Amino acid sequence: MLSLNQTNIATEDDIDNNLVYWASIFKATTWEEFKALAAGNPAMEEVGDLILELNTDNQTKELLEGQRRYREMMASQYTAGYTDAEDNYKSIIADKDATIANMGVTIADKDAEIAELKKALNDIKRQSK
Repeated sequence: MLSLNQTNIATEDDIDNNLVYWASIFKATTWEEFKALAAGNPAMEEVGDLILELNTDNQTKELLEGQRRYREMMASQYTAGYTDAEDNYKSIIADKDATIANMGVTIADKDAEIAELKKALNDIKRQSK
């Protein structure tokens, strides 16, 4: 038996039975390392390509799922923020609308008062002639 991290003490039998090769394949930590070990072995190259394809498909699915969840979260955050803002500012907007309406009434009253004063002034001018 050969430990994966002790291939440096392998016997000739271990090397002849490809145990060192398999140990090296299993302890490969990068894709480049695996490709170098699989080079020249068509079966291992095919296995590596299959593993890459399967892994890439899963990674792509995870990326797409992550993007979908992100868009969904952003949309719900926008809706929540819009709703919160609407709830928080409804009363303020209602108060401002009431103030504007009151100012409109006040302006109309002042306009009527000015019109009466102008009429009175015109009456006084006519009487003084």
